[in-house]
Amino acid sequence: MTFKDTLLQQALELFKKNGIKQYTENDIAKALDVSQSTFNDFFKDKEDLLIQAVKMQTLLDRERQKQMLMKAENAMEELMMLVQDALESLKGVNPKYFAEIFEYPSIQKYSFGELENYSYPMIHNILNKGVQQGVFLRDINIAVVTRVIIENINVLLNTRVFPPEKYSLREVYRSIYLYYFRGLCSTEAIASAERLFTKSILA
Repeated sequence: MTFKDTLLQQALELFKKNGIKQYTENDIAKALDVSQSTFNDFFKDKEDLLIQAVKMQTLLDRERQKQMLMKAENAMEELMMLVQDALESLKGVNPKYFAEIFEYPSIQKYSFGELENYSYPMIHNILNKGVQQGVFLRDINIAVVTRVIIENINVLLNTRVFPPEKYSLREVYRSIYLYYFRGLCSTEAIASAERLFTKSILA
C-alpha cells in the first residue's frame, strides 16, 4: 500500500465515523497528519479525495467478494454471502456518511455506473445460475428481480423513510433483503435457505 493509499484509507475511515461535511480540507490534512501542501499534491480538493477513496475501496471490495463467492455452494448462498458482507461493512458507519456522500456529483455518477456496470450484471448472473441450479423459482423475472434488489439500496439509505435515530441500518438491510431472498427460493431449496439463515450471523 502506497502512502497515498494509506491517506485515502484513513480519510474514508474518518468520514465513515463522523460524517463528511464538518471537515474542511485543512481539518482533513490535520487529521491525516500531513501539511496542506502535501494534501494539495495528492488531491484537487475534498471531493477529489473522496472519489479517489471510494474508488479504491470499491476495488478492494470487488476482490474480497470475488474470493468470498468462490466458497459458495450455490447461487442462494452467494446472495446470502453478499448480504452478510454488506452488513459487515456497515458496522460502525455513521448514518451521516450516507446522507452526505451522495451530495457530491462525482460520487453520484460513479456509484450509478458501478450499479449498472458491475452490480447489475453480477446479481443477474447469480439469479440466472440459481434458476438453473433449481434453488430459485423458475418463473421469476430475473431482470425485474435484479432491479428490485438494486433499487432497494436507495430505500435502505433513505433517511426520510428510515431515520437513523429510530432504525438500525443493519436491521433495515436485514429486513429488506433476507426475507425477500427467501421468497425467491424454490420449494426444494427452502430448507437449505433456512439452514443458511440459522448459521448466518444475520439470523
